[in-house]
Amino acid sequence: MIQSSERCLTSAARSGGYTYSHCNLDEAPRAIIETEIERNVSWARRAGIALEPGTLVTGEHSGLANFEATPRRPENPERGPALCAQGILHIARDASRPYPVRSGDRDGDHARSGVPFPVGPALAIPRHPTALPFDAATRRQAVDRWRAQRGGEPPARWEQVLAAESRRIFITMISNDPRPHYFHQSNLVTGLDAEASEEALLCELIDAVLHHYWDAVGEMTIAQPTLGEIGDLVRDRIAWGAALSAGSILAHRDTAGVRIENRSDAALRVPLTGTVAGAWYGVARSGWVLIEPGETLVALERSLAA
Repeated sequence: MIQSSERCLTSAARSGGYTYSHCNLDEAPRAIIETEIERNVSWARRAGIALEPGTLVTGEHSGLANFEATPRRPENPERGPALCAQGILHIARDASRPYPVRSGDRDGDHARSGVPFPVGPALAIPRHPTALPFDAATRRQAVDRWRAQRGGEPPARWEQVLAAESRRIFITMISNDPRPHYFHQSNLVTGLDAEASEEALLCELIDAVLHHYWDAVGEMTIAQPTLGEIGDLVRDRIAWGAALSAGSILAHRDTAGVRIENRSDAALRVPLTGTVAGAWYGVARSGWVLIEPGETLVALERSLAA
């Protein structure tokens, strides 16, 4: 979900495909959207950049509905067919922005911020914005934008901005929230402010988050799923939540282990921790196991000392 400063450049480059010229896709025809994706993938291959297949980030999250615009903008109906033609399964969206419940509905109800939703064949993955503004490359600029957004209220120093934002991101990380954070290219610029550190704003922020993490958790590895892996996890969580709400999953512990019965009519991936299933993380195994409809699975428990 977050990278140390020495890795932030490479991780940002491989996290997903982009649009070639950063053009606005709110009203773009299907041919333009497809061309933007194709040109970007071709350029990345020539440059030796390994993009994650099936993922897409559009400039300013354009092409999606925007309820914050005046007037409200509906989703571009050309976007879904273009994503289908290009094999895009996961796209990025702003977790802080509201979107319509029904695709293309400009005046209807909006879904809660941070909720994923389908766009044609793809799933829109919410990404948390950081407090580092899109037009800030120095500490002074970041503080100025922070105060402007809050009507001139404090904090008035970079150290306060850094402390508040790094703590917010850290709390998100340890809350088992798979949604990533996103930032802007300007936050990676260095050398513009002679009075400040030469380190980029983003790298300072990441290092501050890591210090919170190490103080609280220690040296346990931080999970860093790709956008596509996050999308798969979000889909599993949606299906798991629906099964729980419908009462189609029964589970209990007995002498054999954890017994789980899938009473639904579809296969379901179930999250488990502390059994022999999944991969090691910290002192226990955790992961998702597939249970077919009508099947009862017995997951053997594993002692934490094992």
